[in-house]
Amino acid sequence: MVDIQILTRETGDVVVLDTVGSIDAFLVTRIREEINTLLGQGKIRIILDCSRISRINSTALGILVGRLRRARHLGGDIKILGLLPDVRGIFDVTGASRVFRIFADEASALADFARPRDPFDGE
Repeated sequence: MVDIQILTRETGDVVVLDTVGSIDAFLVTRIREEINTLLGQGKIRIILDCSRISRINSTALGILVGRLRRARHLGGDIKILGLLPDVRGIFDVTGASRVFRIFADEASALADFARPRDPFDGE
């Protein structure tokens, strides 16, 4: 199995996690650890770039939802970027596409951080 690669970069006060590979329950632990570290450092605005993720399973998605809840509890958010059709299908089937804000491009995800949060939109 191909290991996952995670590259971290910052754009202003937003951290972008560029990921490559397949995300299963084992490999998502690396992403969870990275997000936990960022949240612990007060970096609560995160974009997870999934444009080079070929697969994800529901267990891994559940772990990501847990990190999303933690980020939102701290006043931040995790936005998803660039889902391939098969991966988007998993998000849709599991309901994760109703929980995460999903964007086609990084500029749109970054701009969304600038908009005021609506307390009634599920965030």
